[in-house]
Amino acid sequence: MMARVKSIISFEGSLFDTTFYQMNGKSYARQKKQSNKKDFLSKDSYKGSRRSCSEFGSASSFGGAFRRVLYPMISTINTGYFSSRLTALFRKVLKGDMKSDLGERKVLEGDLTLLKGLEVSTIDKVSLLLIGQVKATIDPALHQVLFDFSAVKRLNRKAFPAGATHYRIVPGVVMVGENPKKSGKLINPEFTENKFKEIGNPEREINRIIPFRQNYSNMLCCPVLGIYFYQQINGEFYELKTGAALQVVASERLLRPDLPSDVGRNWKDWIKGLASGILKG
Repeated sequence: MMARVKSIISFEGSLFDTTFYQMNGKSYARQKKQSNKKDFLSKDSYKGSRRSCSEFGSASSFGGAFRRVLYPMISTINTGYFSSRLTALFRKVLKGDMKSDLGERKVLEGDLTLLKGLEVSTIDKVSLLLIGQVKATIDPALHQVLFDFSAVKRLNRKAFPAGATHYRIVPGVVMVGENPKKSGKLINPEFTENKFKEIGNPEREINRIIPFRQNYSNMLCCPVLGIYFYQQINGEFYELKTGAALQVVASERLLRPDLPSDVGRNWKDWIKGLASGILKG
């Protein structure tokens, strides 16, 4: 609602839900429109908004869970606005679901190939640190992921951070189900092993196999690769605050009808949660 203001004193600014401002030499007051939670949840005029909020909530929740599961491997990486980029990416993935209607589309039904090549940092990237690409093959029958380094020719020392004397290349597997807050897990047996390699005498990377266990009938499987740098001082290794990078090497949806389902919250749950926090009424 907007109205003209006639007063000896001119106001500018906001007071509660009313904003006072000047336009063309005249004073106006505009009151913020109040949305009603009940109307938002039930009226047809809000149908499109409800559907959009539902899909945004699904993408945001999946992205948040993916980041939380991956946290041990990215806690020392300069991630920037990684959470925002993840949400935007999962919204694109979700739009690839051609089977479901708007508002009912699911991340695991979407175009998961969009995740391949995702770099956690926009500055320090695995693609810049390695000359050649690592290939990850997901084998659902054997319940394992093969990391193939045969195409990696060498490390790009020009991209290494200053002061680095050693490095580690660590593979891992991220798994997230339909209910991301419940079923996410990270498998990276090498992460806790202190196997540092000298930058001055780099070793050729050998192929690695990481076994995994699928707990639910419908899950996302993403092999990832992290590179970390260290400085050796008096026999101790200290991780550098710069240079570390992580990349999603592959992504695939794993289906096991013989396993229990892990169904996420429906759109009504999403809308109620959003409405309670955003809308008044």
